[in-house]
Amino acid sequence: MSFIISTAMARKFWRESRGIDAGHDVPQFSIHRGRLQSVIHRAVEERLGPDAIHAGCMLGAFTQERGRRVSVFLRSFRRAHQDRAAAIF
Repeated sequence: MSFIISTAMARKFWRESRGIDAGHDVPQFSIHRGRLQSVIHRAVEERLGPDAIHAGCMLGAFTQERGRRVSVFLRSFRRAHQDRAAAIF
C-alpha cells in the first residue's frame, strides 16, 4: 500500500510506501476519524449500554477512590456530572 498525494488534476507529487510495502511486518489500514468514532460509539453502546456514553461532554478531571476512578465531566466548561467507573477509555 502506498500513500499518494496528488493535485486536483491527478498529478502525483508525493508517494510513500506504507505497511508491508514499506518493509513492516503488518499492513497499514486507514479509516476516516468520523467512521472510527462511529464504530467505537456503537461498540460501547452494545457492550455497556447507552447510559455509558456522555455526548457533548469532556473529561475535566478524575481521581482514584478505592480502586475505582471518579470522573468529573464538563459541559461548556461547567461541571456536568460525576461518574464512577472501573475504566475510562
